[in-house]
Amino acid sequence: MSGVPDARLLIEHASFVRRVARGILSDEDAAEEIVQGTFLQALRHPPRTSGSRSWLARVARNLAISRWRAERSRHARELVAARPEPVSGPEKQCNDSRRSGASSKRSWASTSPTASRSCTATSTT
Repeated sequence: MSGVPDARLLIEHASFVRRVARGILSDEDAAEEIVQGTFLQALRHPPRTSGSRSWLARVARNLAISRWRAERSRHARELVAARPEPVSGPEKQCNDSRRSGASSKRSWASTSPTASRSCTATSTT
């Protein structure tokens, strides 16, 4: 496969490249994108050796692993962004008093450094 790869040769190896990508990603659509990326790589930078099948497998494996790492990293960032922040101080006291069903009216707005926030716990009885 030295020089520009033959389209027939690429098509011949498409199912093999797809299996390599699917084995890493476990997603048919993502595997198809890896096949396309592998073929683009073969057209842009053809291999210098005659082992076209092994070269295609290596390119597909590298692209699939890169995609898997990017997805894993994105998922981790989304988990961090979606994690609720712990509440402490007067806000936590307000939330605790609401849960316990406080019988009197309490307001911490006057003692809070953030005067724009207010918390009032009222009795439901």
